[in-house]
Amino acid sequence: MTAHPKRPAPGPEKTTHSIVLLGTAGQGIKMMSHALAAILASLGKHVALTVTYPSSVRAGVVRGDLTYSDRPVEMPFVEEADLLLQLAPVKKADAVKAARVIRDREIGKLLSDDCIPVDGEIEERSFKKAALDEFGSPLFVNMVALGRLLRRLGIDVGKLDLAAALPGKHFDQNVRAINHGYSFPDD
Repeated sequence: MTAHPKRPAPGPEKTTHSIVLLGTAGQGIKMMSHALAAILASLGKHVALTVTYPSSVRAGVVRGDLTYSDRPVEMPFVEEADLLLQLAPVKKADAVKAARVIRDREIGKLLSDDCIPVDGEIEERSFKKAALDEFGSPLFVNMVALGRLLRRLGIDVGKLDLAAALPGKHFDQNVRAINHGYSFPDD
């Protein structure tokens, strides 16, 4: 008879989750961050959000750090994310460590090894191409990406009150863009 070592009992399920949204000025990272925070709050989650961008935002990196949980959340600044949604290349100083990365295929090489996810899971999608092909404008890249992110989070967009989460300007196109990103097939 062979003795098998006892496996440790599974630890408590992780209750606090972190997402970093990363892009450049003009990509709608701030709007997407606020929309995601509003969606999670509408689902009964406690949410903390911090959006940072340089004072000369025209060409700078915009970053949304979002933490959510079933319990009150303390720290909105994320050092290592559960999920990184990256819409633009970044310099090493702006890099984010993440367990999973969803990134726009068109941004090219990740510029920093620090952006490579801890467990190696990278999902590449053509958000910009989808926005151009479907809507004729890169304006909707952020909403296409948000749709994909919601699907990865297991949130059914059909059950959401998006009117409470999105601004009125371009509302119908934003909803269509979210649904388009949500409909991307899982690989």
